Amino acid sequence: ARAHAKLRVTENSDLDVAFHHYNSIIGIDDGLISGTFRTDPNRNTRSNQQVVNTRYTLALAEGWQQHLQYSLFHDSNVAIDPRNPGVTTGADPESKLQLNANRHNIEYQSDFFIHDFDVLTVGYELEHSAIKSKSTSTYDQLTRNHAWFVQNELTLWEIWTLVAGIRLDQHELYGFEASPLFSTGVWIAKTQTKLKGSYGKGFRAPTFAEAFGGQTRGF
Repeated sequence: ARAHAKLRVTENSDLDVAFHHYNSIIGIDDGLISGTFRTDPNRNTRSNQQVVNTRYTLALAEGWQQHLQYSLFHDSNVAIDPRNPGVTTGADPESKLQLNANRHNIEYQSDFFIHDFDVLTVGYELEHSAIKSKSTSTYDQLTRNHAWFVQNELTLWEIWTLVAGIRLDQHELYGFEASPLFSTGVWIAKTQTKLKGSYGKGFRAPTFAEAFGGQTRGF
């Protein structure tokens, strides 16, 4: 299920809101065990996810636009593997893993339209992630990531675009990372063609669900 709405708050500001809901049940086989593929009639993973995105845009003055964005990602997973029918003992123990993850993002961005051909963007982002899992033991972890970014985009003679920027991340678990970006593009009107080239480096820490979600029999 999904929903989306865009509201005009004032003459120079608007609010964009989007919501997504996903629900799934996936059957899982045991795979290869001692060289033999073994099916499992009652092993499954149940996933329930909600995503909320809100973005508020405000133009305070000519040539200056601000954006404030908040997003929430909630992921609830339950991996269940009861004993197979007719099995009460042996090497097929019942197992259950519950995994709940929440990720909050707050981002502020300012766009300065210095000239018709020059746009400067600066901003800050905070990511707050929390996970709690329960199986044979309980795991509870919280991390934050702070990021600062700046980018300048030039358009020369209405056909040549130059973009340069950098993003600085400070993650509590993975430390400091710098991610530069350079790109250029030329518009050839005669052939209606645009030639582009870019170089960049990116950093994204794995979510807890990505790092640990594949384990369905406990930590």
